[in-house]
Amino acid sequence: MSAKEHTGADDVLAKIQTYKDDFRSDAEEIHKIILSVSENAYPRLWYGMPGYSKTKTSPVVMYFRKDKYITFGRTESANISFDSKCSPEPVAWFVEKLDDESKKMIRDIAMSVLG
Repeated sequence: MSAKEHTGADDVLAKIQTYKDDFRSDAEEIHKIILSVSENAYPRLWYGMPGYSKTKTSPVVMYFRKDKYITFGRTESANISFDSKCSPEPVAWFVEKLDDESKKMIRDIAMSVLG
């Protein structure tokens, strides 16, 4: 089953339509970027935010939302690995505006988590 057939996609798209104009187009673009990196991206709402998992029933591994800035992040269910020193691993990023650089970052992170 592709992500487009998954009913959670309808919930995510409906949520995106509730966003104010200043974020709606960015949210639509982020959603498209995430779906473009893997046919195995399953969108669904996660704590009221667009979230994405690897299978229909697996835990959400990434999400995004907007408060003052766009927050894009990986959950503890993503494949996060620590080095031998247990150095901190980044799991969330603030994006001030969705430009080419931030789109590439989102695409790269989505590929590493969902790819």
